[in-house]
Amino acid sequence: VRPNHAKLELESTGEVLAVPHRALARLDAAALADAPFREYKKRRRKEKEDAKKKRRKDDEARPKAPPWLRAGIRVRVGREGDQLFRKKGRVLDVLLGDGGARRATLALDDGRRVDEPGYKEKHLETALPPDDGAVMAVLGSRTGQRGALLGRDKKKETATVRFDDDDDIETHPMDHVAEWCGEA
Repeated sequence: VRPNHAKLELESTGEVLAVPHRALARLDAAALADAPFREYKKRRRKEKEDAKKKRRKDDEARPKAPPWLRAGIRVRVGREGDQLFRKKGRVLDVLLGDGGARRATLALDDGRRVDEPGYKEKHLETALPPDDGAVMAVLGSRTGQRGALLGRDKKKETATVRFDDDDDIETHPMDHVAEWCGEA
């Protein structure tokens, strides 16, 4: 008998068959007398439909991350296995793709360009400049405002920024600020 198969002997002929486990179901005598296999198929189909509905509901319930990608900031490719993994570049343009997915065209530090279709927002990470470098807030209450990076705490994953408009010094998560390179 092959792996993942069961031996099945037919009463009428005595023939021995190898049947895959996934094709077998436990049925009692009453179920066999009523409608052999029909109820089982209906139940399996309903279970699959219910699982599909639950997945859809879970996807709708999951909060969407707010968009943060914008032209003029510096990003790092964060998609493992990609040939450009960990490469940095400046966002030249932000495009809206299928289903509202945001994509970026990039000018990489090594001189190469990544044009359309670009990288999806979820495959990019913000990149920070050296201390005293120009930054822009891409998420949070200060979205769109520029300032200077005063320092960073890698353990807490926070960045301390002095904002240009009012000279306030605030601490934000590193993901909420990115190096500002100027308009593309």
